[in-house]
Amino acid sequence: VGRKDSVLLFSNSSSTPTRTHSVDGNIYSVAISADGQYTAAGSNDDYVYFFDKDSTTYSWRYETDDQVRLVVISADGNYIVAADLEGGHSNLYVLNRDGELLWKNELIGLYDSIRSIDISSDGQYIIVGTQDEWYNDIFLFSVDSSTQLWKYEGDDPANSVSISADGEYIVIGSDDNKIYVFDKDSGTPLWTKTTGGDVNSVSISEDGKYIVAGSEDFYTYFFKTDNSTPLWKYYNKNDDGSDSPSSFVVTSDISAGGNRIIVGNNYGNTYYAFKNSLASEDFLLPV
Repeated sequence: VGRKDSVLLFSNSSSTPTRTHSVDGNIYSVAISADGQYTAAGSNDDYVYFFDKDSTTYSWRYETDDQVRLVVISADGNYIVAADLEGGHSNLYVLNRDGELLWKNELIGLYDSIRSIDISSDGQYIIVGTQDEWYNDIFLFSVDSSTQLWKYEGDDPANSVSISADGEYIVIGSDDNKIYVFDKDSGTPLWTKTTGGDVNSVSISEDGKYIVAGSEDFYTYFFKTDNSTPLWKYYNKNDDGSDSPSSFVVTSDISAGGNRIIVGNNYGNTYYAFKNSLASEDFLLPV
């Protein structure tokens, strides 16, 4: 967990932090490796920080050109991807576990901001969504090169991106009310689905078989990756049980095998958890 001037590490059995790492700025973004051994954090002091859970101080920090707004890490902790915001323009950085810069993309620096990033669990592919007054492009990279594998010219900003563990499938949630699904071999969508509002959150299961998406039309959508027709969709009620349309989805995630889905709305700080076969709450997690 990131907060002002520190990163907190927890175990899954206690609400007491197992480690507190101090930094020099405020934390905007954190990411953790699959085994919990490594943590990366982006700060407004212009640094990417890297931590080992067995140490009380950061292993290294890398200075970028500006505040680090987004950071992700591969499952094994070997690769860290970060995006900063430099004078209204974003830069993309790829670092290895030793804190060495593998590459920095200057082309993406021409856009106003990088809106969303993700890296495949195997660390081989990186998906990036951008935002600009004129262009809202989506890029797929190999971790080995700053030259994109492909670019898709979007109509509106990509609010959320997610990539399967092997990088085979990519899902995008956009301000144009659409969900886009790609495979890694082409910048042409396999399919799109239009919802009734901005799509704020998307997530794909590690095996690439299932997708969950949350929209400002107040619905959570659940798909199989090979079909644009939802297996189910769920209307997100207010926390008092009413159906007044004020609780649109702002965040969602899906378990590795797609068996569990969790969704958060913007009204009452309520989280819904689902089984993948049910279009009704399995249980509620009010905060």
